[in-house]
Amino acid sequence: MTGSIKRNKCNSVSYVQFVWRMLLFCLTAFPLASHGQYYFMPRPVNENKEPVLLASLKKSKPDTQRVRLLLDLSNLYYNRPVHHHQYLDIALSYATKAKQLSTQIRDIPDWYKAQVRIAEILADAGKLEEAERILPQLNDSAKVDLSIALSYRSCFMAADITDKYYKQAILLAKDAIAISIHLKNKEKELTARTLQVFLLIYDNYPRSEEVYREIIKGYKAIHYPYLQYAYLSMFYYYQGKGFFDKCLLCAQDALESIATSRDSSALGDTYLAFANVYRNNGQHQKSIDYYKLAIRQFKIQRSGFDVKIPDVIIAISNTLRYMKKHQEALDYIKSSMKEYPGEDDAEKARYEQEIGGCYQELNNNTLAEEHLLHSYNYLYKSNQAYSKDNRGMAQFYVETKSYAKARPYLDRILKGHKGSIAAPVMAHIEYMAYLVDSAAGHYKAAMAHLIKNKKLDNSYLTEKRDREIQDLNIKYETAKKEKAIILLNQQKKAAQDRLQRANLFRNASMVGLALVLLIAGLLYRQAAFRKRNNKIITAKNELLQKLVQEKEWLLQEKEWLLKEVHHRVKNNLHTVICLLESQAAHLENDALKAIENSQRRIYAMSLIHQKLYQSEDIKTIDMAVYLSEFFGYLKESFGALENIRIFCDIDDLKLGVSEAIPLGLIINEAVTNAFKYAFPFQAEGEIAVALKRKGDEIRLTIEDNGVGMLYDPNNEEPSSLGLQLMKGLTQEINGTISFFKDQGTKIVITFNADLFDVVSPVPDGVQNA
Repeated sequence: MTGSIKRNKCNSVSYVQFVWRMLLFCLTAFPLASHGQYYFMPRPVNENKEPVLLASLKKSKPDTQRVRLLLDLSNLYYNRPVHHHQYLDIALSYATKAKQLSTQIRDIPDWYKAQVRIAEILADAGKLEEAERILPQLNDSAKVDLSIALSYRSCFMAADITDKYYKQAILLAKDAIAISIHLKNKEKELTARTLQVFLLIYDNYPRSEEVYREIIKGYKAIHYPYLQYAYLSMFYYYQGKGFFDKCLLCAQDALESIATSRDSSALGDTYLAFANVYRNNGQHQKSIDYYKLAIRQFKIQRSGFDVKIPDVIIAISNTLRYMKKHQEALDYIKSSMKEYPGEDDAEKARYEQEIGGCYQELNNNTLAEEHLLHSYNYLYKSNQAYSKDNRGMAQFYVETKSYAKARPYLDRILKGHKGSIAAPVMAHIEYMAYLVDSAAGHYKAAMAHLIKNKKLDNSYLTEKRDREIQDLNIKYETAKKEKAIILLNQQKKAAQDRLQRANLFRNASMVGLALVLLIAGLLYRQAAFRKRNNKIITAKNELLQKLVQEKEWLLQEKEWLLKEVHHRVKNNLHTVICLLESQAAHLENDALKAIENSQRRIYAMSLIHQKLYQSEDIKTIDMAVYLSEFFGYLKESFGALENIRIFCDIDDLKLGVSEAIPLGLIINEAVTNAFKYAFPFQAEGEIAVALKRKGDEIRLTIEDNGVGMLYDPNNEEPSSLGLQLMKGLTQEINGTISFFKDQGTKIVITFNADLFDVVSPVPDGVQNA
């Protein structure tokens, strides 16, 4: 018996290495699902909106609008891709200000939102009990949102399902479901149920798949667009069970839902799901490509499943190790650590754990043990060492034949709660326990572990076979029901045809009778209507005669105003004719471009007339409003170029038509030239336009960061019509124009003008046009 055991030990290490690496490769990605799922409520605010929000906040009054701006800024900092403590502090500051202001102005709905955000930030900072004390202060709707968020964070803080935090997570999810049902809010009820079934995965809840399907069906019934979160949650359930064929379907459904809803918040998690699918299918390089896509997306929007960028880096390194690229894996993780060093010591410990695995593959067991032990000891002391960590340490010592050292880690797994461990993984743990007991001479215990190993292997195969049979039955029943539905539809159509023919004759008779009655009624109504209208017309004629004299003086004033408007339109149309004649003198083979240029110039003037007609003040133009709309037109006329951004900084000032039209034409020429020539080959760039007032002087600045001008218009006579127009129009307003070519092109025009009702300038800041 002893000889047999020793012989098995000699052959068992290679078998253990093979089995363990296969299981590690297939199931390592499951911890990336973290402990729970987060649903973004409200939707995250993109960090690119911060300048606009800050500018709006600066100009806002202490009202509901300011409260919402403060909440949006808190949302922005809270949902930044990297969750630094400093960002949480800023988010808490904005949420607190929103709470204080909403209290002052009695804005109850936004007060609840501020309280929910404050509680979420406290929970993220580890102050879960303090966050839960806010729950009783909320109304039912806000209580649902916070209960879902705290349920997620409670599960994240739990070591296993026997932990108090895990139990609290389940209770909070149940409370959210109950309150949602009471409120008859189906969307929040389904959201809470999705989180609840996700939490129950760890306790081997037998109806998980059935409940997921009910949830998705419920979402579709209410036309909820964001199904990607439910599909991704279901993905991790299938991955934990080892149902890799269904994982791909869930990932594809999630991606389709993202495209349909146009919400990319879960795109990084979806890329991660595809990476895990390809990893499990042996398409290793494709898996790495999707992991890198996930990292790129997580830089923009953090994971909804609390996956951090270091987690994905470790997955890439692990995949490289499986591809036998051990040195490349070690080099990759060391270089990645410099760019993404980890937000806390736990993430750094995970890095060190993976480095230990790389050294093990490179047969440097001394360095491997040093890194693995240092990482594990930190995680264990900080209560962050999970089953997979104990499993990894046991595996290392089994592979290095240090069986005695493997025992404590196996004992921690076997004495803990094993319900959330997949059957194939548990079978391997029992096999390692068999090897350890065999090496120590505990043959009875060793045989018990081996028997459990075989039972678990058989149960997994039986479960897989039963699942395949169940899928076939479902497909058969579905096909059977579809045939029955087709037959019923055919019978229904035949009955409808018979009924339609029977009703046709009856309806025709009724329609004929109705037409006779209708014609008679119309004739009577027409006679009565004519008589009544004659009385009304007589009365109105008498009233109009009395009003004619009263309105004659109003008509005279209106005629004078119309003459003034027509005079201005006539002058501007004359300007258009002159412009077209000037353009014609320069035409060669680019007539189409000349017409387009003329159209933009005509629009610059016609927009001014439009603003005059729409304004009660027909003498002046609000330049901020006019230029904002004009820049939108210019971008549309060039096809809404994505590579060029326009920034404008316009003081609130009003100019007369004699200054506004030349300025509009000058800006048209400068910005059009920048669009056409400053950024060749679709290069990215910026165009900045500023119109500022300093005393009685107006300064217009137009600059870009493009390739610049080939000659100096200050010293040379311009050959292009555009530059000639700009100089001529500047002289028309008695101004000066200067050109600069340093790092692009800059045009500065200064002039004096009569200003009308000038208000205080907008605070400094650039607004994206």
